[in-house]
Amino acid sequence: MTLPSVLVLPQWLDDQRGMPNALVRAALFNVASATTGKRQLLQQRLLHSVDGLAVRYTGAELRQDDQDVFLQILHLARSQELGETVRFTCNSMLKALGWTINKESYARLDTTIAILTATALSVTFSALGKSVTYGGSLVRNYKAFDNDKVMLKRWEVQLEPEILVLFGATTYTRINWEMRLALSPLGKGLYAFYSTHHIPMSYSVIKLHELLGSKTKSIPSFRQKLKIALQTLVDKSFLVSFNVNPKTDVVNVVRQGSQH
Repeated sequence: MTLPSVLVLPQWLDDQRGMPNALVRAALFNVASATTGKRQLLQQRLLHSVDGLAVRYTGAELRQDDQDVFLQILHLARSQELGETVRFTCNSMLKALGWTINKESYARLDTTIAILTATALSVTFSALGKSVTYGGSLVRNYKAFDNDKVMLKRWEVQLEPEILVLFGATTYTRINWEMRLALSPLGKGLYAFYSTHHIPMSYSVIKLHELLGSKTKSIPSFRQKLKIALQTLVDKSFLVSFNVNPKTDVVNVVRQGSQH
């Protein structure tokens, strides 16, 4: 895929966030709680993914709250050329994320931005009949400027311009930001995953456990959590319905506006 001379992200509405399909169709951002223990360090790990997608990852394991920060940085970056500096304060970012405005959230944000910078990805997928690979980090670099008032600390962040290859006309999805922020980590993972499928495919409970990077060791326990999270997506009118086949353990979902 040839990149245009001016590298600019697609434009989406203020209440939306643009999300590369390849980054949510693999277990890159797992559904563990933000408070779940120490992060595992991965080295060139080939992640579980849907067919036709290969994602290798090096860095600290990523979670849904890390994806929230990444999506918000992309949102800010869409108004300028990729590679230019994205500027924001701690206070503005925390408000956009819906996080509590306190020093603990500031420290959490500080950690997340550092982790997003210390990532190495190789993402290979098909677009318009051609194989496309993105190799690089989620965030190229950042600078932080302290202020006497913690919440006014400023960040300057840059993205890799080549990340644009993940945003082809059919390879990224716009999601509702308010809905995403209202969901649990598992709900966020499911919402993102099924948002990339207008007519969702059927997957087994075990396959979804892998694709979502669930840390729940018991499949019966995961199945129960899955049903609760899917029902929430029905209640929020993202899904029309879902069912888990008692014989095959295959999950079928119907999205609003789609038909099987």
